[in-house]
Amino acid sequence: MAEKTCVKVLVEENGEHGFDSYRVPGIVTASNGDLLLTYEGREVGGNSRTLFFRRYQIKDGKPQPAGERITMVSPKGEELLHNPLLIAAPEGRVYFFWCQDYQRLFLRESRDNGETFGEERELTSMIDGFRKEWPVTLWAIAPGHGICKKDGTLILPLWLSRGENAHLPACFACLSSDDWGGTWHCSNTVPAENGIGDPTESSVAERSDGTLLATMRHEIPGVRRRAFCESRKTEKGQDAVRWGAPWLNEKLPDPICGGALLTLPDGQRLLSTALTEMNRHWSARKTAKRSGGVLTPVRN
Repeated sequence: MAEKTCVKVLVEENGEHGFDSYRVPGIVTASNGDLLLTYEGREVGGNSRTLFFRRYQIKDGKPQPAGERITMVSPKGEELLHNPLLIAAPEGRVYFFWCQDYQRLFLRESRDNGETFGEERELTSMIDGFRKEWPVTLWAIAPGHGICKKDGTLILPLWLSRGENAHLPACFACLSSDDWGGTWHCSNTVPAENGIGDPTESSVAERSDGTLLATMRHEIPGVRRRAFCESRKTEKGQDAVRWGAPWLNEKLPDPICGGALLTLPDGQRLLSTALTEMNRHWSARKTAKRSGGVLTPVRN
């Protein structure tokens, strides 16, 4: 078996090309094997942000740029653009989501693996479906990536806030679509409980039985363990995802920072997260394996 190697690719460097910093990255693999990236370019102060997109093709085992970076959305006036997110799906489908001012949600779609994108479509009205459970005042989709399940269902993770204290109190939820983004369904909400405070930025992976596992940033100082929750099995005629109660994994850290969760082709799941608050900005990694539905760290 050929030895697996890790290849480092410099995408952007802070302070170059007109931006003070580049933040909130997301990466997915398109159906043709291309790597698709999105991220924010932030000017000094962080309140003026532009959303970018890049494609990479794998050549001789290494990612090579497929064209220049693309400006997907630029701010108009005082608009705050944030949290770009990608979902890759079969037959060249790619979904590019973003938020504006913690109050609006937009989508652009591609049918050619990200080579071109259609016009923007606003999905803000979908958030109204959560209001019967949570008095939403501001909200955002999760940074990073959503997923397309094996059955074609799209999953878009997000967090909702009552806005009493900035982004808090907050809960975790998701939108799902079983018709390739034509219509969307609201899950139930996952609020603070079981020693978990105000779950926000999240990442979702599919298990072998079709249920979902989510990991969530949460906000109780001193409780620096990773939070998770899982979906219940879908019943006949059920459109929306139904989440169970959250729990803490005592072996995995959370320095109040989002993490990325991914199911690999062999069924293992990979969790990438910072280990401490001091190193949260360069993301230490842990690989995790399935053990009775629980993530267990096996190496740093």
